[in-house]
Amino acid sequence: MGSHACTLSPGAIVCRRLARYEKLLSLIVMQPEYTIKKSAKDGGNESLEEAERLVQVIAEEWTSNGTVWCCTKEGDRFEVPYLLPGERAQLRIRRMGRKRQVIGEIARTATAAARTQPRCPAFGRCGGCLLQHVAYEEQLQLKRARVIDGLKKAGISFPQVDEVWGMEVPYHYRNKMEFSFTLEGMAGLHARADWQEVVPLHSCSIALPAIEAALAALTAWSKGAGLPGYDRRTQEGLLRHAAVRSSFATGEGMVTLSTQRDDPGLQAALGGLVQLLQAQMPGFCSFYWVIDPQAGDALHLQQRRLLFGQPSIQERLGGLRYTLGPETFFQTNTQQAEHLLALVIDLVQPTPSMQIADLFCGVGTFSLALAQHVQEVIGVEIVPEAVHQAVANAKANGIDNVRFFAGDVRRTFPRVTAGDPPDVVVLDPPRSGAGGKVMRSIGRSGASRIVYVSCNPDSLGTDLAWLLPFGYEIERVQPVDLFPQTPHVESVTSLVRRVLP
Repeated sequence: MGSHACTLSPGAIVCRRLARYEKLLSLIVMQPEYTIKKSAKDGGNESLEEAERLVQVIAEEWTSNGTVWCCTKEGDRFEVPYLLPGERAQLRIRRMGRKRQVIGEIARTATAAARTQPRCPAFGRCGGCLLQHVAYEEQLQLKRARVIDGLKKAGISFPQVDEVWGMEVPYHYRNKMEFSFTLEGMAGLHARADWQEVVPLHSCSIALPAIEAALAALTAWSKGAGLPGYDRRTQEGLLRHAAVRSSFATGEGMVTLSTQRDDPGLQAALGGLVQLLQAQMPGFCSFYWVIDPQAGDALHLQQRRLLFGQPSIQERLGGLRYTLGPETFFQTNTQQAEHLLALVIDLVQPTPSMQIADLFCGVGTFSLALAQHVQEVIGVEIVPEAVHQAVANAKANGIDNVRFFAGDVRRTFPRVTAGDPPDVVVLDPPRSGAGGKVMRSIGRSGASRIVYVSCNPDSLGTDLAWLLPFGYEIERVQPVDLFPQTPHVESVTSLVRRVLP
């Protein structure tokens, strides 16, 4: 495999993104209201009492979050969702505080060739997808550009980022969905950038078919039982969330329902829901109930009761079996995760005598797959429950040459590898990245090869900027689309140590 040199521009060891834009509030071309943001470089000195008016805009280029920068003939630049670069449109806008709000699209006077008809009837209101109006090939080009831009922002020049590995059928891929309920008790997803509004759904174009069946069953049950949804404004109501899992490999299904309290007669009604799920959701075999009186909107699963079936479901990845419970973190796109796993193994270039450190290892997805090819793998993960599950997964698969440690990666990695540094480091950090202290620790370990799995191009660039001064060069950057119809992109970067610092 050929390698390519990379360079780090002066003063770019630390890359921080400038927080120059205000928070995007809401929604949608051809919908009643959505907010656009004015570019910081265009200033902010206009009157706050600006009247409602019409503006002509030209869509210029994608932003990092899947919206588009638009420009008026006066030179103002706005960030607008649901347009494509090259399109022209007339928008009706008004001032709301310091934000400009689009009341609606009056007309689109030029349409991009990459525009396509969204499959989902709720597209533009539901916040689950942002790019269904964009042809899939264009989505892949956008995601590749995102990875390149993340490296450039960090001052990293790399001659070639590979084309994105896409899906043959970029729909119905998610093996887990977390639904909320409207005040009327209909299951759905939150509106884009508005966590107080829930958009009711009858189908979901990115969920596995079994999850769609569960969605229909949840709404039919709640409406039939007359149960209200939880009101996030008044903190009243009953139904909060429904987390639905469906195993791509085994077909087993799990539903976890969260309610604000134990309402009289609710437990009897839950029996009816279980019967409905048995009838409508293929593979349904596990049902949990959670009472969550907390005021926030996060899904809390710590206190749960198993009301039906088995405590977990089984998934397979890379020929290994994984046990999934309500809280287990697992890749939501099993099909693409197979390709991602094979890519990581290929880039590690394992040998029988190799020692590998797998940082942010979760339930052991990479650790267990790599352990079959090397002498030993050490996994480090901060979440104790994930480490417990990783140990159980290793035992279930008969793998005994992997050790897992629960603890903060920054402190635990140097401690558990002291005196016996790894040959290769694999890391799969959260969206915020690994951070400078972890990356410097990896650099000091002297590992000959590093494989970095990233879900955020910006934090990838920042982290690599910390690592390159330790004598590493980027060898390959391969984006993988695990999240079609959204702006998110996964990538795998391999680095080799060429020069001692």
